[in-house]
Amino acid sequence: MIPPDFNRAENVLRGIVNRLTRYLSAEDLTNIMELIDHTESGVAFELLCDQLYEYADEVELLISEVVYRDIQTLGVYFGFTKDTWEPLASFVVEP
Repeated sequence: MIPPDFNRAENVLRGIVNRLTRYLSAEDLTNIMELIDHTESGVAFELLCDQLYEYADEVELLISEVVYRDIQTLGVYFGFTKDTWEPLASFVVEP
């Protein structure tokens, strides 16, 4: 059984992906969503962070403070170290 918090985390992750879709390739988007659909949200989160950072300059990545806070919260929830999401901090824009 999946804990209730996991379902919420999964929904937050889907929301982040939806807000950042324009920065992902079609292949990465498909892979991330399939991982989420198969309850591999931690792996999906790691892939999301990796791909956003890898192509950040190419796609002119901009992340809102709210989305970045959600990314931080999920990173902690999934048990990742800060180095998974902290490279994205330099792409955060203030409202």
